[in-house]
Formats: sequence, structure tokens, C-alpha cells
Amino acid sequence: MNHRKTIIAAVVAVGLVAPLSGCLVNRVVEVRDQFCEFDANFTIDSQNLTAFDFHNPVLLDSDILWLASATPTEISRTADGLSMLYVIEKVSEVPAPEQDLWLALDFEQSGKKHKLSRIRFDPKLKNLVSPEYLDEDVIQSAAQTVCGYGLGMMSRSVRREIKEEKLELLPSRHEVIDWFGPPLEQDVTSGRMTYEYRLKSPDSEDHSARFSIWYDEQGIIPSRLESQYSRFHTVADFEALEVTMKVDL
Repeated sequence: MNHRKTIIAAVVAVGLVAPLSGCLVNRVVEVRDQFCEFDANFTIDSQNLTAFDFHNPVLLDSDILWLASATPTEISRTADGLSMLYVIEKVSEVPAPEQDLWLALDFEQSGKKHKLSRIRFDPKLKNLVSPEYLDEDVIQSAAQTVCGYGLGMMSRSVRREIKEEKLELLPSRHEVIDWFGPPLEQDVTSGRMTYEYRLKSPDSEDHSARFSIWYDEQGIIPSRLESQYSRFHTVADFEALEVTMKVDL
């Protein structure tokens, strides 16, 4: 069974729940704990990858705005809730709007608050994810990884060890290109390739996320990965076996 999705899910979760503060921490911790009983708290459409449902919503619309650090591409309101639509484009030398991806977050009204109840995915995302990455066992394994992750709640920087046996599960350069297409930048000497994605937002500032990954000459073993989005910065040093997450509060 391929466990790469487990690693990806864990890194994403770490990036979100690492150094936060205040009531948001409490809500993020509550969601983390819900992953310990995944089936009781969540439903994912693993066949079509169209939606992820929260049975016991916790996160607020204000939490998402803080985490995203940007105004959604579009916000629509209904009598019993609201939806946020985020449209994301890959930055490349030749713009390709037809390759834009969207993510929609639906919130149900709870008193005077709105809580995240569903995440809907662009159908094109299904073409980027191999079926084995949505295997039920892999999903459950990823959920338990999130469940068992400890938080450095009051710190702006969190450092965690990477288990050496996990390195062989990391994707090769060829696999990354299969998933994300040609990189925006590529340096043959250092083995680095960089991707950049931009959120289409009505905000005047640019909301771009970049990630770079360095490979050996054979393009099989990654030595380092760095990602940057807004206040979030992550560095995974696969040679030193550690990952560091920083956030600008």
C-alpha cells in the first residue's frame, strides 16, 4: 500500500496546527482530536474527490480567513449560511486559465456564528490524485497521523523529527512533475525546482504560495523542501531529519 498520501496529509496538518494562539488554538486542537475518530466526525467522497464533510463543525469563517490570509475570490450568503470560493492559478510563463482550480468552503449558521461544514473540490483535482492515494486504509492512516500530532501551541516556531524510514516514501522528481506539471523554475546545478500558485482574490496584494524541492543527481532522493505562503514558512531538511514550521503572528 502506498503511504505517500499519509505523509502529505501529516505535513499539511502540521503546517496548519503549528504555532497558533488564543481561541483559534482551542478550535484547531478540537478538530485534531476529531481525527482520532475519523468516521464519526468526517466523510470524504473518496470515489470522486468532490467533498469533505464535517459532522461536528468547529472552525469559524474568521478562522479560515486568518489561516488563508486573504479574501476569498467570491463569498455568497444564504439564509442558513455562507460559502467561500477560492480560485487558484498556477504561475507559469504562459498563463493557462483553463487549468485554474477552485476550492469551496461551506459554512452553516450556528447562532451568530458560521462554522465550516463542508469543503468542495474542483473535479479537475481528481485527475491529479491517483486512486491508491484515496484508499480507505491510507485515509485512516493519515487521520491517525493527524490525531497523534502534538502541538507547540504558544510558539511561533515548531521543530519536529522526521523518521528515517519515511524517507523512502517521498516522491521522486518525476512523480512531482507528474502531479504538478512543469516547474516555474528549475536549477540543474543544485537540483532545485520551484512551483508557485496564486490565489485570485479581490485584495490588492499578491497572494502567492511557493514551494521548492531539491533532489540528488538521479532525481530520486529529495534533500530539502521549503514552502512559503503569507505568514507560514516550512522547511523540511531530509538530511538532518527534521522539519521546522514558522508563523508570523
